[in-house]
Amino acid sequence: MKTYTFVMFVVLLASLASAQTSAVNETGKVVVMHLNFTDSGLMETRSGVVYGLPPDLSDNASYTATVLDGSNSSLENIQFSDPRYYFGDELGEGGMVGLSGFNPDAELVLILTFNPNMSKLMISNTSSGEKIYESDLTPLVQDFCASYPQDVDCEKEFATAEATGIDSWLLPAIGMIVLVVIVGAFVFLKRKRAA
Repeated sequence: MKTYTFVMFVVLLASLASAQTSAVNETGKVVVMHLNFTDSGLMETRSGVVYGLPPDLSDNASYTATVLDGSNSSLENIQFSDPRYYFGDELGEGGMVGLSGFNPDAELVLILTFNPNMSKLMISNTSSGEKIYESDLTPLVQDFCASYPQDVDCEKEFATAEATGIDSWLLPAIGMIVLVVIVGAFVFLKRKRAA
């Protein structure tokens, strides 16, 4: 009975080793881009992909951000106000007083819905259509998928490349070898005791 319990425990461990290659639960992801305004347009300071959901803050505003795929089809459009202009209230001698101004050093933080097919970001003036910024998003997708190859979106996008990699078969193969060795040892011990 003790041998049977031990074998079942090892089979369970082998199953868990095989399960390690299964996909990470699908969750939302966003691209977070930090940009600064310059005399010639926008300059990216840092960016990355993180797990999370994008805000629903799009409005009919000064600028439009368009995310395109490899064939230049639009995946997402977001309109946003110029972050350099600020509005608010402050407490004055006579009560609340309107406050507004312009901060040329304000940072634009753009949050885009992650899509494994995203290839390019274009930002333009909403009214004139003049393009003020363009960025290649492909390296962001590739870096994220290199760090999280088991993410559902990365597995879908890079399934062919993953299939030839050692990571796709190594753990299940080790689990199966361990299972065969343990079952073989169990059968051998049982026959030896019976003899």
